[in-house]
Amino acid sequence: MDWRGLSYYGGMACRTYFCPSVRQLPARWLAALGQSMDHWHLHGLIVTERKLLAAFFTAVEKRLGRPVEAGRFTAGSRAATWLNQFAALKTDWPHKRTGAPGPGNYFFEDGRYPRPGVWRENDAIPASPVETILAELDSGFASAAALENAQDRITSIIDGLAAELMPR
Repeated sequence: MDWRGLSYYGGMACRTYFCPSVRQLPARWLAALGQSMDHWHLHGLIVTERKLLAAFFTAVEKRLGRPVEAGRFTAGSRAATWLNQFAALKTDWPHKRTGAPGPGNYFFEDGRYPRPGVWRENDAIPASPVETILAELDSGFASAAALENAQDRITSIIDGLAAELMPR
């Protein structure tokens, strides 16, 4: 189903304006996303998250050692389930920094509302291998343990999807 017509702006906006994701992300990633999302609202929240999607799919492809194949992301497939779990982090992320905006994304690239980096209570909380994903989820951490918990959640999704996409 084409959910663009259900958006606040209607399908006309999507047909006449191409967000940065459409211009800058590989078609295989956008196809995987479009075939996988099982809810229009979650699809609308994640599809404009160019930096978040790029960091996620790049990590998956690095683990795979090759590009993802969009054909593996059919509705209801295990690959689609993993991708939906990742997208759900937009609405179900327990590590949001204090004062972070809601799950929506200002996707215009005019520099008016830059997303801040990951907030850390102190300098003892290290940088993360999934730093870009954490930043794009508006994360904040009061402890290294909280950061480790967040990293584990993200890497388990990346690893699970990569394992699903491995040849059998």
